Amino acid sequence: MTALKILSIAALLGILGGCAAEPKEPEPKEPVADAELDVSARTDKSLVNAVHDQAVYNAIVTQHTFFPYHFISNGDALNELGQRDLGALADYYRQHPGDVIVRRGDATDELYDARVRHVLQGLQQAGVETDRVKVADALPPGAGMPGDRVVKILNLKPIKGYDAGDGSINAQVNDEQRSVKDRPAE
Repeated sequence: MTALKILSIAALLGILGGCAAEPKEPEPKEPVADAELDVSARTDKSLVNAVHDQAVYNAIVTQHTFFPYHFISNGDALNELGQRDLGALADYYRQHPGDVIVRRGDATDELYDARVRHVLQGLQQAGVETDRVKVADALPPGAGMPGDRVVKILNLKPIKGYDAGDGSINAQVNDEQRSVKDRPAE
């Protein structure tokens, strides 16, 4: 065998041997601490968090509602989510009067009253003058939907042969049905 053939075979085996090696798993990356980020990355992270935090704050203030899931199960104390919302509302109500909605859900009268007291005490401890805050069990604010439109939607007939089986309203319509907003007023 010539030297060229031996060299070619050796090179081919080297290449094939390299292809047959098992791939290395990437090393897990540790979360990078803010101190290790460069100034630009820290600024970007801060801006994203600030926008997110402001959006959450605005949503909490706009809704100003405590649902049963804001409280520990079968109790009057606020859970972590409820405490976060209470903090945002306290920040707002220290400067502005307004309403706080505490939804009753299936709570007994005694439990509901305890939840309302707990929310008011939390606001007061945060420096809110609670006489400027009105508490109610009401629907949260929002655009909602006019009642006559809801009735029309509920009166839509499901498509023949289609049954979701879960009690939901069929959102699909056939040729005889049109969108409620496209129908003339009756």
